[in-house]
Amino acid sequence: MKKTMATIFVAMMTFYGANLFAAGSWLERAADAPLQIVGVVQSRTSHWENGAIYSDSELSVSKIVRGNPDLTIVVRQRGGEVDGIGQKVSHTTLLAPGKSYLLFLTPAEDGHWLPTSKGVNPIGALADGLEGVAGEPLERVIAELGGGV
Repeated sequence: MKKTMATIFVAMMTFYGANLFAAGSWLERAADAPLQIVGVVQSRTSHWENGAIYSDSELSVSKIVRGNPDLTIVVRQRGGEVDGIGQKVSHTTLLAPGKSYLLFLTPAEDGHWLPTSKGVNPIGALADGLEGVAGEPLERVIAELGGGV
């Protein structure tokens, strides 16, 4: 059975090439995002808008990977809590105050920024103590995106 699985893996790599695993690369995640930053959430407020709850998170920009943002930006997301009523949106990570993120953003007409579909990437500590995102060193991810550290 192991030999069969290995044969299938080799055949898939031969047929699809290395792009089989590159589909989730950082470059593809950020492809259409004119603003790519590392930011720290300073605060979040939620409010009702057209029958839905939206949250506005104020972030301080700690690193610019791509774009030219202000030092503080506001990111708008659907979901949050108002007066004890919560609303969650599936497949969405709501920004949390005090946390750091690698963000891929597009501008909204009202001056806010909106995350792309894979644009919210929490930053945490790796086993070696370095900052990381999705299990990879943050410095390496930023380099792959073409940004300075």
